[in-house]
Amino acid sequence: MAKQIKVLCYPAMAYQSGTIARQRRLLIGYAEGKDWSWQFPADFGVKTPTQKISTAKDLIANLEGIRSIDEFEILLATNAASIAVDFESFAEVVEYLSSNKIHLALIQDDVDTTNPSFHGFLELAPHFAKLERNLRAAKIATGIASARERGKQIGRPKLNEKKRSVILDDLRNKRSSIRKLAAKHKVGVSTVQRLKEKL
Repeated sequence: MAKQIKVLCYPAMAYQSGTIARQRRLLIGYAEGKDWSWQFPADFGVKTPTQKISTAKDLIANLEGIRSIDEFEILLATNAASIAVDFESFAEVVEYLSSNKIHLALIQDDVDTTNPSFHGFLELAPHFAKLERNLRAAKIATGIASARERGKQIGRPKLNEKKRSVILDDLRNKRSSIRKLAAKHKVGVSTVQRLKEKL
């Protein structure tokens, strides 16, 4: 008889992936179709967040806790959104799985690293996350440069001299609290505090 493959079925932490009950049915059906032995984090006393996505560190801590009780070979989830909020956190989870020689199966995304055609997927994901970070940073820098060329001011607008002198006058005469002065002149509290420090 062939060795039974142990699978951890991880219900989605994201609302997009449907109800927990529906996910459980989907995960169990997939695992049984592959003849895998399945369990859920709750079987180990580990709660999975259902209201909102937690961080990759939370998921990894959950997986570590479960692995200390029972080794599993595959993490099975409905889709990538079930285990991560963005590609960067997905890459963190994938890196953890790869370093612990755990396969990943995402039903709705058609990803199953037990399949030879997906070999190398776990090793490549962190590189794609770094690439995504770099592309995002470059896009932001380009946008800022473009805005500056068009004459747009980046950051908080400067305080005009007239308003500055009125606030300083109010501060010198101690006419009001910092908060009330900020509200009166429609500026931030920190702006009034900075002016007060210069007195």
